[in-house]
Amino acid sequence: KELKFSGTLVSCCASVWDWNHILPCQLWLLENGSNDNITNCMNISLVLRFMVVTCSQRHINSKSIRENSKSQELKILNSDNGLKRSVRLALEGSKEKGKDERIQRNQVPDWLHFLLILSKSGKQHLQMVMGQLLAELQSKTYADRVLFATVLRLYVDDASQNLSNAMLRNALVKAVKMFASDWVHWRCSLDSQADQMIGLFFFQPSQRTANPIVEFGKQYPLVILRNFEVFTKQLENDGSLRLDATNNDKTRIDAHNNMGFIASKANRRVAKVRVRHWGYSFSEPLWLFSLDIWMAVPKEVLFDCGCAMGLYDFLSMYLKVLLVQQGLMNGTKTAPLKKKLEAMLSSFRSANIAAFHEWEEKQVWTGQSGKNKQIATKCGISTNEPQ
Repeated sequence: KELKFSGTLVSCCASVWDWNHILPCQLWLLENGSNDNITNCMNISLVLRFMVVTCSQRHINSKSIRENSKSQELKILNSDNGLKRSVRLALEGSKEKGKDERIQRNQVPDWLHFLLILSKSGKQHLQMVMGQLLAELQSKTYADRVLFATVLRLYVDDASQNLSNAMLRNALVKAVKMFASDWVHWRCSLDSQADQMIGLFFFQPSQRTANPIVEFGKQYPLVILRNFEVFTKQLENDGSLRLDATNNDKTRIDAHNNMGFIASKANRRVAKVRVRHWGYSFSEPLWLFSLDIWMAVPKEVLFDCGCAMGLYDFLSMYLKVLLVQQGLMNGTKTAPLKKKLEAMLSSFRSANIAAFHEWEEKQVWTGQSGKNKQIATKCGISTNEPQ
């Protein structure tokens, strides 16, 4: 109760003070943050609440701020020391609620909120904040889990930032694997662009609609990985379509049950029906170009981070449809799809042999239970290392 009341008081003061009062207070808090005698008397949560409220009044809703040396709000960041102290203050706040606290999509703690404000105040400041976080990773002063989550959150907030720094790329790859189940739900600055391209491709799968996604995946491989589950679901739905629902689409590969018609009794009447199951019909362009899209993603990302983002289920979906088509004696029509899948599996094996063997041992349900390796063998796909 005392903390809640104090937080309200801090927010009220910050809302009525002018910058002649706020700025000296901000600078004093940052300059004395390294003084143990003072910090022992400070409540870090309240300090961060004050910094967030005073800085966010103009910053939080804008992606960039016009650089102005006279801007009062930016004076705390005018020097490297000011930025370093700000980042250190935020990271100290990250310790308050435990090292393994999950960073959720909407409930952003004040320490992370403050870092987002700093990074949004300009591209240069974003790079400086990232650099400071990477330096802290090397120093081992703070929990790796918190630092990796923070780096990933700042990247998602502005995924267009330059990834020429090898240390940053490695940190992001580790962070994606660490938070695979969480970060797909965080808002990303490029989500709408990716959704629009993917939606158009699903509506009309072709080389023309696949090319923009290919280029996007090359430039933003971590962002495109967030859509693995979307592709797998689309493939599954495509294999469920009835023949009459496809309007005789000539791009679809269709097969019939070899058993022919069977008798069906309903309401004392007998009718001849032909049984159709999942995978009897599928859109060849959708399945072929989907493989092209994912094979364009850098292999060190696709076959590393992708394993935690839905790669296994995506590949298994292809084995399912090939096995169904083979059972219908329709293997010749699926030869192009089989060839492309073999190429992707070969790249997978070469890039990450441990993950590839893990995928081979995964169980698949195709009307009959079996492991991926067994299903691949039945489909005539060799998963063994080339001699």
